[in-house]
Amino acid sequence: EWAMQVLEETFVSEPEGHQPVEVPRLDPKLYSALIIRVERVFREWIRMCGMGEVDQNPHSSLARIIQEIHADGLMSSDLMIASFFRICIDICVIKYHAMTVEAKRSLRPQQPALAIDAFVKLVCSILRLSDPSLPSTKINLARQFLNIVANCALLEAKKHGPSFDSGPFYRILLGTYTGVMRPGDGIDRIRNGVRDDFRKTLQLLRSRLSPGLPSTWLDVLNDLTVPSIQPHPTQM
Repeated sequence: EWAMQVLEETFVSEPEGHQPVEVPRLDPKLYSALIIRVERVFREWIRMCGMGEVDQNPHSSLARIIQEIHADGLMSSDLMIASFFRICIDICVIKYHAMTVEAKRSLRPQQPALAIDAFVKLVCSILRLSDPSLPSTKINLARQFLNIVANCALLEAKKHGPSFDSGPFYRILLGTYTGVMRPGDGIDRIRNGVRDDFRKTLQLLRSRLSPGLPSTWLDVLNDLTVPSIQPHPTQM
């Protein structure tokens, strides 16, 4: 049910002003069928991560999952891409909370962020390993991903108020930022653009989260995305 609410309240931001603009909604029946398709693909990617296939053969693993994504038409349009990200984040948040509750109940070690880490690895793999000759496409995809994460966080904060748990969103944003910012793999052409979009996303979250909600995680991410300015030798 929450996944349906998430898509119905989906917003994407315009590149320049970062102002939310409502996008068309999918028919509920189509969206229900889409959830099944996304879950199947995402479950396979989680399995590949858990078995170590992605770490051992990153390029072939990404090619395989992208083939499945395209075969299901999950990236055939901006709305489908947004829906794919929305559903994956929904799965991550639900699993995170379920595993966290289970860990407290059973007092046994759990891995509440397993799905989150797999999702982060998928996003980073797409941005780092896909065609380096299409930097604008990568930046647009990163921007859309960040907008989806931000709006999911805002929906959760609105829904839960003071009990809002920022853990899943903090891990998604932190993991993606550190993963994308690593040097190499043809990422240099989009690094500054992605960093700027991270900064705008944090500004959006900070301005819209209800007063009183914990914001330490935003401070940590903001420190990462704003490069430190080294003093000029004459000023030292």
